[in-house]
Formats: sequence, C-alpha cells, structure tokens
Amino acid sequence: TYNYETRYTWDNTLNYTTDFGGTKHNLTALLGHSVRQNVYEMSNTEGDAGREHYYKSSFYDLTKISPSTTTSGYSKTALISYFSRLNYKFDEKYLLTASLRTDGSSTLADGHKWGYFPSLAAAWRITEEQFLNNVSWLNNLKLRASWGITGNAAVAAYSTLTALSDYKVYYYLGGADIAGYIPSTMGNTNLTWETTAALDFGIDFGLLNNRVSGSIDYYLSKTSDLLYRKSAPPSSVYPSVIANIGKTEGNGLEVALNTLIANSKPFSWNVNWTYTTFRDKITY
Repeated sequence: TYNYETRYTWDNTLNYTTDFGGTKHNLTALLGHSVRQNVYEMSNTEGDAGREHYYKSSFYDLTKISPSTTTSGYSKTALISYFSRLNYKFDEKYLLTASLRTDGSSTLADGHKWGYFPSLAAAWRITEEQFLNNVSWLNNLKLRASWGITGNAAVAAYSTLTALSDYKVYYYLGGADIAGYIPSTMGNTNLTWETTAALDFGIDFGLLNNRVSGSIDYYLSKTSDLLYRKSAPPSSVYPSVIANIGKTEGNGLEVALNTLIANSKPFSWNVNWTYTTFRDKITY
C-alpha cells in the first residue's frame, strides 16, 4: 500500500497604516491573496503469495503475488482567496471595520465556484466621552454591532461529477460474461456555496477598576443553500446526490461575567460566569 499526501499554503498580505500626520484619525488597510492546495495519491496491490513468501523472500517483493489486484486513487482540491479590510478609528472613540473576501473552490460546480463575502462592524467606546470622565466606578463601556456573510464549500472532491464505483458487476451477453460498473455518484452542475448571514449586537463593560467585567451579545443568523446529501428516488440508479437544499434561521444570547473577588500578593480569587442560549429552526 502506498499513500502520499501533499498540502501547501501560500499567503501574501500588504498592510498600510496612517494617522494623517498626527491627527485624531487613524486608518489601517490590508490587501491579501491566499492559495491552498491538497493532493492525495494512493496505490494498493494485494493477492496471495503463498505460505512461504514471508520467510523465503522480502515481504515487499510484489512479483511473488500471483494473481495480483492493483487499485489506485487520486484527488486534488484547491482554494483561491482574495481579501481586503479597512479599519478606521477616530479619537479612540469611534471604530469602523469593513471587509470583503472572494473565495474560489475547486470542489464546486463550474460557474458556481466563486463566492463573495462582505462584512461590516462598528463600535463606540462610550467611556472615552467627556460626559463620563467623572464616573470613576465605570472603567469600560463599549457598544458593538456587526454584520457579515460567510461561506461553506466543505464537500468532497469531484462531488459535482457523475461517477461509477470501483465494484464490478457481471452480466451474460453474447455467450460471454461481461464486466460492468455500478453508478456511485450523481453529479450536480449547480452546486454552489452554502452561505450564512449573521447580525450581532454586543456590549462590553468593566466596573470597579475592572474587578467586574464582561460582555453581552445577541445575534441572529440565516443560512441558505445548505450543502446536504439527499436521497434519490427508488427508481434512480444513484443512491443520493449532494445539493443545495433548505434554509435555517437561528438566534442566540451569550453572557460572560468575570469577577475578581479577592486580589492580594499571596492570594487571588477569580470567578468566571457564562450563559449561552441558542435556537435554530429549519425554514425551508
């Protein structure tokens, strides 16, 4: 048996930062490109070499196997990505982030390999405002909101192609036994990205010199074009097909609370509390 797998990743990024000559404005920009590739090769030879094979010849001497059966396999997947991000900050109070990435996956169908995934995020550090300068017990208060789309192309290589299995089936034709192959995979020329759009609202806080701190997040998500293998009708020669079917919606709440109960040089006591709830339902 021979198995060989090669993986490589190539990432390139370009960064730019400016404060426009010492002003309250700050801008950071990023451009990037990424390539990922995975190649898998396999070969297997098997058969009966007799009882004396292991002590009269080397175990790897394949010439002793008669008759022999050899099987092989090969697969190759690749993902190409282009991405960009802008971070803007004004006076350490107002923050804005915008990003866009484009991904092309070899595992999806022709004409549907590329997906486009934007995102936006904004934050307001309220404790940096002058009207809270004299509130000594409040050390941190920040409001956050974000929206974005992510993609999923986690399907096996060549899932969009119609293929035959490696199991032979024999039938009698013209006075001879003829070998055939059973269909194994039904192709899908429309297979595309599964996408999830998510909206998040959050608040970060710190009280009493940050002895009590934490965050609260509420989020909504909608997933469409779910990648799912569905069963084919009984009349079909194919058992199933991978397709984009169904939609789901979800929402959830996450609460994290960190408390510093005691803090001295020989002893400190921290208690962390978390609460999470999530609901998800199929809408189509």
